[in-house]
Amino acid sequence: MKLSKTNTTITQQDIDNWEQKEGIVLDKTFQRFLLEYNGGVPTHRQTHVGDLDETIIVNSFFSLEQIQEECKKYKNILPEHLLPIGFDELGNRICISKETTNNGGIYYYDLRWDLEDDETPEVFQYFLANSINTFINQLQDDVIQTTNDDLLELFSEPFKNETQIISLINSGWDVNTLIDGEYTAMQRLVLGEKINIKIADLLIEKGTNLSGALEQATVWNNMKAINYLIKHGANVNETNEENTPLLIEMVKSINIPVIQLLLEQGADKEATDEDGQTAKYWAKVKIKQGYKEAKKILTLLK
Repeated sequence: MKLSKTNTTITQQDIDNWEQKEGIVLDKTFQRFLLEYNGGVPTHRQTHVGDLDETIIVNSFFSLEQIQEECKKYKNILPEHLLPIGFDELGNRICISKETTNNGGIYYYDLRWDLEDDETPEVFQYFLANSINTFINQLQDDVIQTTNDDLLELFSEPFKNETQIISLINSGWDVNTLIDGEYTAMQRLVLGEKINIKIADLLIEKGTNLSGALEQATVWNNMKAINYLIKHGANVNETNEENTPLLIEMVKSINIPVIQLLLEQGADKEATDEDGQTAKYWAKVKIKQGYKEAKKILTLLK
């Protein structure tokens, strides 16, 4: 069992004082863990949560002082018998049980969901191991596969594979890599009706190129992604491979909500396609083709 970046050493008296103050009894194995390491970053960080059917990456374990702060913060959120002792890369908590029947048991608490009226906090707790030593010893090396097939599989379900994708991005992987020789990670992230904000934020933090992502979001009519990309600096006057501005593409598609959004964000009404035609020209074409909605579009373009 190895940890790096451990915290300032504490004494048995520090532990005893906190136990007495809170009226709890910490598992002896966990007490020894605190005395030796007082939290830190595990050398191996990956494990599988069987009941959740997800792989998690442990970020670090808290010091005794941090545990005390966490207990205050999550007092009305975590089940009463759990103490937060660490967290994973998604911000969910690694906890230890203080109840008599399973003192020292390690659990994963999923903070991503809100409780329904008829649910108790226990619904989001998942058993990991009988002790802190057992849990740390079952952690494995982070396995990050970057073959094209692996990347396609990861980004095909960004919400399900959130942990692995975040680990991949944090590993130093080039966020502008073309997956399947076609789309960047951000472009793949906006395919569909939703966008995983946590992954998108991390991609931007790591310097992703937003070029092409807005076009993909408009093709899928992904309004959440469109708003997000524009907010983070995507070019509303971006052109596609045929050198056609997005505004014109949306006029051809009679996509009024996106047209309104692009115009509100400063899209150039007079921009032309490779044939020199403007969005107004194509709105008139659509009117002649019998699209009644095109009249509203033409009004927006005036």
